[in-house]
Amino acid sequence: MNRLIIKSKRIYRVGLAVLFFSGLISCTPAGSAVKLVQPALGVTTANQSQAPDELRTFIDDMKSCRSGLCELETKGWSSADYDWPVTADTVMVIESAVPTLFLLGKSAKRTKSVLFQADLGDYHSGSISPVSLRAGWFKLTRELLGSASNFRPALTLTQYADEFGPLLGVDNKKIETGIHVTPVFGFIGEQSPKSALVYAQLLDTNLLGKSVICEKDFDRVRDFSVRSGQSLREQIIANKVSVINMSAGHSREPAERMLAATCPGVQFSYEDVTQYLLSVRPYYELISSIDGVTFVQAGEAHDSANQANADYSPIDCAPKESMPNRIRVGLLDFSEDPKIPKGEAGKYSDFVDRLSLGSQISVGCFDVFVNLGATELNPREISSTFYFTDGFSVMSSWMVPATSWAAPVMTTHLMYLNSLARKLSPKEILSRITVDSMPGILDPLWNNETPYQNENLSSGQRRYDY
Repeated sequence: MNRLIIKSKRIYRVGLAVLFFSGLISCTPAGSAVKLVQPALGVTTANQSQAPDELRTFIDDMKSCRSGLCELETKGWSSADYDWPVTADTVMVIESAVPTLFLLGKSAKRTKSVLFQADLGDYHSGSISPVSLRAGWFKLTRELLGSASNFRPALTLTQYADEFGPLLGVDNKKIETGIHVTPVFGFIGEQSPKSALVYAQLLDTNLLGKSVICEKDFDRVRDFSVRSGQSLREQIIANKVSVINMSAGHSREPAERMLAATCPGVQFSYEDVTQYLLSVRPYYELISSIDGVTFVQAGEAHDSANQANADYSPIDCAPKESMPNRIRVGLLDFSEDPKIPKGEAGKYSDFVDRLSLGSQISVGCFDVFVNLGATELNPREISSTFYFTDGFSVMSSWMVPATSWAAPVMTTHLMYLNSLARKLSPKEILSRITVDSMPGILDPLWNNETPYQNENLSSGQRRYDY
């Protein structure tokens, strides 16, 4: 996998803790243990113990090992599990690691395809290797989280983590860091409960072999990127994808680290890294120029003005005309209500003091900024605003503010806009989020402007308690 080039898209230079369960995916290295943070859910002490009847029955059955809930079951995923209306809007999530736990949970039936890259770059549909978990885990995700008609967001189950988490055979004191894709895929699945989903592996140039990279054969890298982009483009069209989410990318500093790690002893000059990035760029150009398909990508904040340009950042800051349907998403670090009216975008000049210095420097490399209602110094706010929703979201770890989490909010906001009337074209979307020729400020979470929140919350009621 291309982990070394995946960007966590952090606004702050602090560690990123991501939820995963060690050992369930053999290709994912185990991380170090992380401290769990109980999220601020706006749930009072009085109602924390008042579990819904079906959840209380489930917990009691688990405690008594009734109905075979304590027995191990082994399940995987294949395309045969897909069972969703053909008319459903489809979202593609491009990441490097497979969201295995989530696919085994509430979104298995909504997942059209899981696409992997072959050595030559072509994408092909694959399956998810089976894993063994207690039968109770599958029952919980299937019955409580499993369908749009009987949909309970994972967030509502969080308050019962200490009670039913251990019953499922998971020690929530030993959760370790892991894959970036889990909260991304999970959030999109939860906030767009009627959408079909497609997972695609991020372009991985390491499939070419070390010799190609170490010999600086960037022509072959470019050929690989073009073939990969063309193949993925065909899959996007075949699966009728309307929105693509990528909370990742290829940036200079991660590319430098990848090249150094792949080719110890080989010196890569500034121009070499530039040529590598330019050889990868066709992949992005091909998937961001499909008629009617909007490509949402987490943007990259830079440290200085001489980095926030297409010379230093050939992909992040590429000219708009080369990737016309791409929306580069930045993060507004604002823990209070910015009072942006529903259906409108705030003016950049009104919120510039709430943007990080890196975001201000790199404003020309962003198309929109999204409020998460979270601050670096208050991680509880993050847990209450953008939450792990992979079916085991009850085991939340600390997330730092990052554009990786802002992109899925924007993606689900686009699904909401498309549900209101006719589907908007990428050009119309860009027009709506631009104010005075500058990136606008959006607050979809506060304004209930995602499909789930719009359909399930009454007017004026917020999903999250900041």
